[in-house]
Amino acid sequence: MVDENKGIKRSYVLINALDINPIQEDRTQGGTSFILHPIFLIKSYESPLKIRTEGEDMTERKLITVLTEVCETVKSDNNGFVWLTHLGHWKAPQVIAVFNTESEKQRALTNGWDIDFISQVNIALASIKSAPVGIYFDSEEQCKKVSGGNWDSHLSTIKNLH
Repeated sequence: MVDENKGIKRSYVLINALDINPIQEDRTQGGTSFILHPIFLIKSYESPLKIRTEGEDMTERKLITVLTEVCETVKSDNNGFVWLTHLGHWKAPQVIAVFNTESEKQRALTNGWDIDFISQVNIALASIKSAPVGIYFDSEEQCKKVSGGNWDSHLSTIKNLH
């Protein structure tokens, strides 16, 4: 989707394996998307005129790799957490942890699960010289209720997530 007022291309890329996305139609605009893991949904806001350097692509891959490691580790807690994603630039991403239901999310947060999760995210991001601008918690249930299951629409209201 292109915002005609700002010339910004906005898209979500579902990531499945570390490789260039083979279904990306125009590799010259909006940067290259990568496939890494089925639990990640990556939102990209990039100017169609911006050309990403190899270093930026490598650092984005590192961000995805360290967040994948955190995700796989915390999924083993079996508390309803199912996936995470990030929005924004790799140097200062917003990280969103997604649970199946609101009750699972509330139970995990009440039990202090978020303290360990936030610590793991901060350590992982520090390893690539990054720091989150926010860490949010959401659920599949809430996305369906508020946004009809449309994660693009739902994540565009990230400032309202708690």
